[in-house]
Amino acid sequence: EGTGSLRLGGNQIVIGIADFTETSAVFTQGAGVTLKYANNTKFATIGYGVTIFGTTETQKLNVTGISTFEGNIDANANLDLQGNLDVDGQTHLDDVSITGVTTIADDKKLYLGDDQDLELYYQTSGVPGAYVNTGTSSGNLTIKNQDVGQYVYIHGDHVHLRSTTNNEAYLQAQRNGAVSLYYDQSNHSTAKFATTGYGATVFGTIEAQKLNIT
Repeated sequence: EGTGSLRLGGNQIVIGIADFTETSAVFTQGAGVTLKYANNTKFATIGYGVTIFGTTETQKLNVTGISTFEGNIDANANLDLQGNLDVDGQTHLDDVSITGVTTIADDKKLYLGDDQDLELYYQTSGVPGAYVNTGTSSGNLTIKNQDVGQYVYIHGDHVHLRSTTNNEAYLQAQRNGAVSLYYDQSNHSTAKFATTGYGATVFGTIEAQKLNIT
């Protein structure tokens, strides 16, 4: 009993039970500290930090530097990230709620579906622009407004409906200009119907069972 310090010295200090059949801690000169549970190492200091063997339970973890995880990260509660999250491999997320801005870099694609059935991206090469594509075996692409009585708007000074191969137009609509309809444009380059400032023009033959002209 006293008020001074208890100091132990040696090249290696081992703390264990009375007969030393079970070790609790090992302090080795130039090799760090090892802490054990039931004679199994659970914590060890190393040259660049510490190594934990097994599961770490904590009420709060503050990391100010870079953390590297070689195994799985299992977060059963909320994961709050105030900085950047850099993921080089695949990330599988079951339920994601995003309240801020999410940015995907140019020429990088966002895939939806198990087989990359839908992709969204902005392309800077070739024909630059934003693209929404389906996969080659993804079925239909449906745009549906389920709010009864409301509209689906497509805005653009030049609106084209074209074939998958992009070499055949079905409809072309120009701002302050004509709306043109085509038939097999790859073999018939001229529109079959076009609106004009005074009405409409039909290119070719009109077949009708009845025609009323007023």
